[in-house]
Amino acid sequence: MTNNVPFDTLAYAKKLEARGVEVKQAEAHAEILAEVLEASFQTKKGSDGAINNLSHEVSSLRSEMHHEINSLRSEMHHEINSLRSEMNMKFAEVKSDIIKWVFGISFAQAALIISLLKFFH
Repeated sequence: MTNNVPFDTLAYAKKLEARGVEVKQAEAHAEILAEVLEASFQTKKGSDGAINNLSHEVSSLRSEMHHEINSLRSEMHHEINSLRSEMNMKFAEVKSDIIKWVFGISFAQAALIISLLKFFH
C-alpha cells in the first residue's frame, strides 16, 4: 500500500515505546494506524472524485434543462403567435358577417318603411 498520508510510523512507534509499549507492539500499532489512515484517505479521495462527478452531472443537467426550457419557450411563443393570427382572422370574419347582417337588415328595414309609406298614402 502506498502511503499518501503524511504519517511518520517510526516516530509514532518511538513515542509508544517511550510510554512503555513493547517494540513489536508499537511497530504493529504504527503499521495498523498507517493502514487505517491510508484507507481513510483513499475513501475521502474517492468521495471527492464522486463529488466532482456529481457536480459535473448537475452542471450538465442544468445546461440541458436550460436548453430544453429555451426550446419550449420558443415553441410556446410560436404557438401563441399562431393562435393570435387565427383569432385575428376569425374576428375579421365575424366582423365582416356582422357588417353584412347590419347592412342587410338596414336595407330590409328601409324597404319596409318605404312600402309602409306607399301603402298608407
